[in-house]
Amino acid sequence: MNGENRDPAKSFAALDRIARQQGTLGKVNAALLDACLAKQDGTQVQASMTEAEGLKIEGTPALFVNGERIDGALPEAQVWLVIDRALRAEGVEPPQTPSEAAPVQPSGAGK
Repeated sequence: MNGENRDPAKSFAALDRIARQQGTLGKVNAALLDACLAKQDGTQVQASMTEAEGLKIEGTPALFVNGERIDGALPEAQVWLVIDRALRAEGVEPPQTPSEAAPVQPSGAGK
């Protein structure tokens, strides 16, 4: 979609071709698949691409937390740190993570 040539028509044609190949492998009704592909409306995709360009997003995943931009896939723990920082900046104490919470005693413990 956004390679060197950035030709959306060629990219969409390639995606349709791949969808048809996958449909054949999955034994999908070819006529119904073609009807679905023909009915596609790229308006929402184009709007999303335009918005991403405006935000200077060049890949996925991209995440914004309270205005802080996170590019690329991060470990979950790092994403939670960013969320916790944003909560604290707003005066909200984030909830404890399960590892920070008091350990739960197994049933029947101490008997």
